[in-house]
Amino acid sequence: MISRNTLSCALLGAAMPMTITGVSLAGDTSNDWELELGVNLVGAVPAATDISGSQAIVGSSSGPSASATVFERLLDGTWDQGVTLQRPTGVGNYGFDVAIDDDVAVVGAPSGGGQVVIYERGAAGEWGPGLVLDNPGGGAQFGYAVDVEDGTILVGAPTGGALGRAHVLAQDETGEWQATQVLRGKNGTIFGTSVGLSGDSAVVGAPGNFSGGFGSADLFVRDTTGNWLADSVFTYPNVSQLGSAVSLDADTLVVGAPGSAIVWERDDAGWDEGTPLPGNNPLFGTAVAVGGDQILIGVPTGGAGNVASYVRGDDGVWGFNQNLPGIGFGSVRGQSVAISADLAVVGANGAFGIYAQSDCPGADCLADLNCDGVVDGADLNIMLGDWGLMDSPANISGEGPVDGSDLTILLGEWGPCP
Repeated sequence: MISRNTLSCALLGAAMPMTITGVSLAGDTSNDWELELGVNLVGAVPAATDISGSQAIVGSSSGPSASATVFERLLDGTWDQGVTLQRPTGVGNYGFDVAIDDDVAVVGAPSGGGQVVIYERGAAGEWGPGLVLDNPGGGAQFGYAVDVEDGTILVGAPTGGALGRAHVLAQDETGEWQATQVLRGKNGTIFGTSVGLSGDSAVVGAPGNFSGGFGSADLFVRDTTGNWLADSVFTYPNVSQLGSAVSLDADTLVVGAPGSAIVWERDDAGWDEGTPLPGNNPLFGTAVAVGGDQILIGVPTGGAGNVASYVRGDDGVWGFNQNLPGIGFGSVRGQSVAISADLAVVGANGAFGIYAQSDCPGADCLADLNCDGVVDGADLNIMLGDWGLMDSPANISGEGPVDGSDLTILLGEWGPCP
């Protein structure tokens, strides 16, 4: 997974059943991010979302009708109707947060002590029954925030105990998932409200308490033995409840707070002092996501809500790019956001939307990687240069790393685009 955030406006808010009642496919827009799929849900369902490669997962926690559904982007650029994961019995607030990475999906169920449900996809593409893991101890509401990447799961348990906890889960030599380490914060309370993974770095939000306190985000780094070590603590002057949302992608960290979103970047000398993104709404920063040179900020105001996008320019400065087009359904858009390469997913009350970044407006060739209107040797060179990578525009099949299946598509589209 590239980047994501957890919904953290209110602890364990109620939700309505998640039932798809209609799908709208949007046409082209003039914006860099275009709505590719909008889905209407029955009732005012707060949608938790995540995306990885060509798969998106959407969860909603609503008692007996709680659900988590995986959607997949097909080779023709359309999305399937989704596969609803099997919900175990006796799991409270199932779907409150969700995460997906390749063949692993994680669903948080933070009622009481809390649980997480881990799903794995078989060789034939089917999602198996979920494995339920109970709170291993240390903090309550285990499953309030979840993330997964490359065989590592990070789970927030922000209440109970003194300050909250985050738990690291990994597979042992037999393939069984086990709790391997407990992470603890240094400054803020409600540690574990939000979590994020990227490579050998993990970030955990600790926004203080929701009636005050400045809050923080704690960074941990995995050493060569697999242990996670405390590395840095991020705070920012006069920003209250910092850490309500977090997103990490390689050397870029975005931390949200009500009314604010701060970007930190890392180079050989370490992390910089942080730069606030421009925004003037008290709900700006409720949800955050970063992927490459793109940042999305959720602004779930009353009514339709909004998601603002920012782009890092050639000079390294982040600037406002656009407000994402509306979903066409639901309300309070921007409760959750996630980015993976050139795709994004946005959650709202009663709906969610999947967006695609259009680098080649009007082009109808998946393999036109340099956007010049023709599939030729230049695109082939790009593909060969990214051979074996998962997170690459050349991964046009959306199945595993760049390989022969992508090359077959490229050769089949050889020549001018329609």
